[in-house]
Amino acid sequence: MTFTVTCKDGTEKIINFILVQLERSENLIACEDITERRQVEEKLRKSEEKFQKLFDEAPVGYMELNAQGCITQVNRTELTMLGYTAEEMLEQPIWKFGPWRPCV
Repeated sequence: MTFTVTCKDGTEKIINFILVQLERSENLIACEDITERRQVEEKLRKSEEKFQKLFDEAPVGYMELNAQGCITQVNRTELTMLGYTAEEMLEQPIWKFGPWRPCV
């Protein structure tokens, strides 16, 4: 269970409470301060959103490929230029959409 708690000095912290049952029918509650972790996760989420927006709205086409030459990500500009939907291009080999040939 995770709660936001107000400390004596007025600061707020995000605390994860973990209930542990001991062998003798006793319960133990462990507390973990996860405030910093949550803040870092939020910054990472915002950074990923910013990157995705820049990727999608770039004035040039971009695509990412895996080691096998299959498309794993493609931006809107590339889709518009080629006339495909993301569903049609994703997980397909790059050579299906141009003059490229797979390495042998």
